[in-house]
Amino acid sequence: CLDNVCACLAKGTMLLRYDGTKVAVEDVVEGDLLLGPDGGPRRAFNIVNGKDYLYRIKMDGDQEDLVVTPNHILVLHRKHTNSNEDVCMVVEPRQSKLSKNFDTVEITAAEFAALDQKERARYYAFKSSELEPQNLIRDFDCDSTASYSSSSTDWEDEQVQCFERDEMPSKTATSAHLNFAINDIVLESQPTEWAGFRVDQDQLYLRHDLLVLHNSGFEESMKFKKLTNAQRLMDLLP
Repeated sequence: CLDNVCACLAKGTMLLRYDGTKVAVEDVVEGDLLLGPDGGPRRAFNIVNGKDYLYRIKMDGDQEDLVVTPNHILVLHRKHTNSNEDVCMVVEPRQSKLSKNFDTVEITAAEFAALDQKERARYYAFKSSELEPQNLIRDFDCDSTASYSSSSTDWEDEQVQCFERDEMPSKTATSAHLNFAINDIVLESQPTEWAGFRVDQDQLYLRHDLLVLHNSGFEESMKFKKLTNAQRLMDLLP
């Protein structure tokens, strides 16, 4: 990535726009609104592209591989231990149901690859748990026969069929559904074309399958964290 401050993903990686439609990373343009893990918009800017040796991250089950540049920041859940580590930056947990057992951390792909296998086993990729189905069908032309009830308790058996959407998240998702073990991370033997950008606010956005992704370098990310913490302190002042 350029100056370590952008999202750099292998071309062909599919993301979610704010309106719920899919877009390839190389097709994102200045000003596009992508979908954040809280259901809000994230504006893309600083569009870049290039070619490099990329890391392929393999996750548990049938999850799609994530292919990124070495300095791309991964936002992951990490199991708690009694030890203190400084290789990654701990941020405020965004998944409140998981906070008792996990930290939410930011670490570059290269730094993650340098960890030993036992340490890497503590880390999990995760999907957004805050999106309700209505957040994902914004502005969609849905089939008139599709319906759902906000009071339904059997979301796993209900689907909203809309164009460009073939699956919906379960309202009753648990941590087991949200966290995905990382089985391996490998530096590919051939260079691959990548594309990237930055997004505003918390620098988080979603892949097409709701996997939470991060875009900026540590310096830029820390500036945002310090700013929001300062704002919270100001709100507490009389």
